[in-house]
Amino acid sequence: MHCKRKSGTERAWFSTREDAVRFAEHPANHPVYLGDVAHLCDKCGYWHLSNPSWLQPLLCECCSEEIPANTYYLIRDGKRVHETCAMVN
Repeated sequence: MHCKRKSGTERAWFSTREDAVRFAEHPANHPVYLGDVAHLCDKCGYWHLSNPSWLQPLLCECCSEEIPANTYYLIRDGKRVHETCAMVN
């Protein structure tokens, strides 16, 4: 099941981060999605687009440093980590 907005309409969802970013960057989707960032949803497991100010920073599950939204990477064991830890692990 996909996430819904407060109004009850289904949120835009994407299978990959790349698909979400491509959608947000396409001029046909401006100004609605202009500046939005792709983030993986903990509820439905798909990627959504959101205004960066709506998102909470995450903690890297490798080194516990705070990482801004939309900059984490998923690695094999499912941990959310920032780029430096992803490259090491």
